[in-house]
Amino acid sequence: LFNPFPNPFNPSTKVVFDLPEKSYVLIKLYIITGEEVLTIVNERVDAGRHSFLIDGNGLSSGVYLLRMISNNFVSAKKIIMMK
Repeated sequence: LFNPFPNPFNPSTKVVFDLPEKSYVLIKLYIITGEEVLTIVNERVDAGRHSFLIDGNGLSSGVYLLRMISNNFVSAKKIIMMK
């Protein structure tokens, strides 16, 4: 899971991740207090590089955590929405 760009963002940010093999991927966005805001990916994904945009329309300004789980891999990135 790479750092989202741009960060801080408004209204969207691009997220990129690599997978060495086809696997189940779960990526969620949380507010800094741990409350889930959005599920971005929840499916089996082919090996390779993947990217997606997070649309910040409807999100409040603030700090968010982007968390990816795939097989035994877990990663989290901090992103900031600024209006």
